[in-house]
Amino acid sequence: MWAYWQLLLIRDKVIPNRPAWHPRKKEDHDQALTPAQVQRSAQIFLLQSGTPAANTRPAGKGHGRQKGYCPTPRKRFDIVFKTKKLQKQPKTC
Repeated sequence: MWAYWQLLLIRDKVIPNRPAWHPRKKEDHDQALTPAQVQRSAQIFLLQSGTPAANTRPAGKGHGRQKGYCPTPRKRFDIVFKTKKLQKQPKTC
């Protein structure tokens, strides 16, 4: 249903791409394209419309740190030891 709706939306924007054996429309008779006719012409329309995606960036090895950069040492924390768990004693009645 979603694809059919998209075909209806671009129906007025595509240029008809009819094979030679299909009858041509008459000049005085203006008829909307069928979904199958729109589907045949949609690829040309979509390729011409472009893409919203940005161009790809070049990949490769990173530049690394700048010369002379010396990071500050990490902050050290005291070690926290957990207390030993007490063994559970069976309940006596």
